[in-house]
Amino acid sequence: MSGPVGDKAVTRESGADGANVFTALEREVCVPTEFPRLETAPEATVKTVSSSISASRKSISPTSTPRLRQAPSFVRRLSRFTRAKGSHRPPLAFQDRDRELLRTAYDFRLITTVQYLKLFSDESRDGIYRRLQKLFHHAYLDRLGTNPNAPLLYALSRRGADALELPFREASGERYIAHQLMIGDFRIALARAAVAHGIEFDWRRVRHDSAVRPDGYFSLQFPWLAPGQNRAFFFLEVDRSTMTRERFVDKLGAYWSWHEACGHTRVYEIRNFRVLTVTKSEERLASLLSAVAGALDRRHRARHFYFTSERRFAGAAHASILEAIWHNAEGERCGLAS
Repeated sequence: MSGPVGDKAVTRESGADGANVFTALEREVCVPTEFPRLETAPEATVKTVSSSISASRKSISPTSTPRLRQAPSFVRRLSRFTRAKGSHRPPLAFQDRDRELLRTAYDFRLITTVQYLKLFSDESRDGIYRRLQKLFHHAYLDRLGTNPNAPLLYALSRRGADALELPFREASGERYIAHQLMIGDFRIALARAAVAHGIEFDWRRVRHDSAVRPDGYFSLQFPWLAPGQNRAFFFLEVDRSTMTRERFVDKLGAYWSWHEACGHTRVYEIRNFRVLTVTKSEERLASLLSAVAGALDRRHRARHFYFTSERRFAGAAHASILEAIWHNAEGERCGLAS
């Protein structure tokens, strides 16, 4: 992917997962690509004669002055949160890669630069930065927030939704934003782990005509298992400690009542499922495990409800989220691939 000269990235990261990535591109500096070069014509040959060398009529070799370059008159800086106008916009030739970046923003609803780089880790970082910069300044993507020191946060704009022929969805509220980003981090970690293990990962649409409304719904297909027995279905609950333990236990109880009434078969056409809960901290994880142990039917706690904290897979090896970082409701260690 090509971009304007002067967009060379200078990367600074903090943390193993690159949670704080800033580049010269993020500062949006747009520099003119080439300036006209002024040249002077060679001076005419000059011959000097003195009384001592007049007979030899020697001449001095011709010389020319150095070539001069015209210095740029300005460097235009593009705003992080205000779109450039008219001729100040970086040029954009809309490509298939741009469509893929827009589709990703639609699927995730909200996505940071860091998350984009993890999803497209096999591509040029500078190239991704340039495409996102251009898509913003040409109004295909929106940038949310006003903190100049935070990674840029993207959402699909109205023009981007029109380009994909999809409905426009507007994000609102700090709590909603934090919740969506936590879902996105889980989804990216799982997608990368699935690729590393050759597992088929399918993030699916959550139905609105259901008694339960999970934060996510997906399937994993394991190639080493027999056909018909190699696909598992999961519902995701992201817990940011904004709900009391009692209310959260009631929420999980609703999943089991829904299961007993065969709601999952009627709505999603699946035979079984597990509910995965991801917490913000180890303390919250321990608190929920304690609350669930005394509330749910013991016959089903171990099979249907898994718990972990995001710190166990954030920034770790790709496979970690599939491995035994989970606890069932009995407190036993378990993995998603087992």
